Amino acid sequence: MEQVAAGIGGGYSGTGGKITISGGNVTATGGLHGTGIGTGRDGHQGDQDTITITGGTVNAIGSGWGAGIGGSSGFTGGNITISGGNITATSTTWSDWKSFAAGIGGGNRGDGGNITITGGTVTATSQGGYGHGETSGGAGIGGGTDGSGGNIIIKGTPVILAERGHTPQNIRMMPLTGKQPKRMQRVIS
Repeated sequence: MEQVAAGIGGGYSGTGGKITISGGNVTATGGLHGTGIGTGRDGHQGDQDTITITGGTVNAIGSGWGAGIGGSSGFTGGNITISGGNITATSTTWSDWKSFAAGIGGGNRGDGGNITITGGTVTATSQGGYGHGETSGGAGIGGGTDGSGGNIIIKGTPVILAERGHTPQNIRMMPLTGKQPKRMQRVIS
């Protein structure tokens, strides 16, 4: 059996539990359909499960149906709060399995959950792609393929770049800077 656990969090079918990162240099890579930080493959991120990042440099890589930070196949991202740090969250391909999860949020067919970003520099990417009968990818921040965005709150002074999909036509960018949040922008080139 291939490695299917999260980089940090649950094993196969396991929840992420309560995860707090407040500093350091963290790189977390999930196995096939596992999240970088959150649930393992087929793991449910419940209401009591939380991911809190207040500082540090975090590179979270999920694969296939697993989000960079959040949930795996069919499940929500749970409760995710980012208030500081330099965070890069990517859902990427695994062998011939394409990425259908969000960079931050839900796994394939999973909703985004409750995502609050109030500070830091956040780059969230779902590489998307074609394969196994599906032709899209998850959001940079929000739901996976066929999942809703969930409850996303962005306030304060974070700097955010969120990208979705595998072609330039599918890129969404949401830069936020300054003392008050600026309106989110959707850029399609």
